[in-house]
Amino acid sequence: MRNLLCLFLVVMLFPACEKQGNGDITFGAPGKTYGIVVEGGINTFYKIQYIRLSEPSFSADGTVVPAVGARVTVTDGGANVVFRETATPGVYSGTIQNNTNYNKAYKLNITYKDKSYTATDTLRQVVNIIDDFLPLGCIKQANGTIKLTIPKHTFGFLNSCKWLISYPEIPAWNPARFENAGYFNYTHIQGSPNSVYPLINQLRIVELQPNDFVSIYKFSMSDAYSQYLYTVFQETDWKGLFSGVPAEVKGNLSAGALGFFYVTDVDIRRYRASELAN
Repeated sequence: MRNLLCLFLVVMLFPACEKQGNGDITFGAPGKTYGIVVEGGINTFYKIQYIRLSEPSFSADGTVVPAVGARVTVTDGGANVVFRETATPGVYSGTIQNNTNYNKAYKLNITYKDKSYTATDTLRQVVNIIDDFLPLGCIKQANGTIKLTIPKHTFGFLNSCKWLISYPEIPAWNPARFENAGYFNYTHIQGSPNSVYPLINQLRIVELQPNDFVSIYKFSMSDAYSQYLYTVFQETDWKGLFSGVPAEVKGNLSAGALGFFYVTDVDIRRYRASELAN
């Protein structure tokens, strides 16, 4: 009787394990309509600013379609600055003279395909880089090289910030180069979600010569941008093997647009690798 029961279960489960169709993966139509995706914002280090607009991609190959022909303006609290499309389709640029309007709001306005989008963010002053509070580990090794360990996320900091740690293998910060966004790392005022985080911790480890230069960029964030990035972390880097499908993360854009328009203050320090190990 027991053997018959096992055989019955195998027969019932077998059809559920069969491969359906020809094995091609298909993507259903999205349940919501998303007009555009916004990347970039305003920084205090450069007067010339860049914003990238694209259409959301729902294809298997993830092809990004630039949003060309949009009308883009940024209000800096006084002037209304027009951003014009650059030679790179979907990337818009404008000159913000009043880019240090601390504790004031900057407003983005976009018109694309007869639909309007707006976003507002507040400029917070960055706390200058302090050598004792860098989001990295540094060890001088027996062979004289300097080993840097850079976690993508560090928790329990006094201020939430975005960082870029650049060295010979990692390009310097350039706000016009959106493809370099993967090199950023983040400090969060929130604690680690739970104690198993080190199991999936993301690190960048590099060995440098003592005289190699390391440039450290620190970017301030408004409370809204900080919370947005922490939520993005929870839905992406934090997701494990058995997690559900990532949920939509709402930014500060109206009319269903995705992304976040931010304004940020910047501090920059340059070190030799040997100085970080002292």
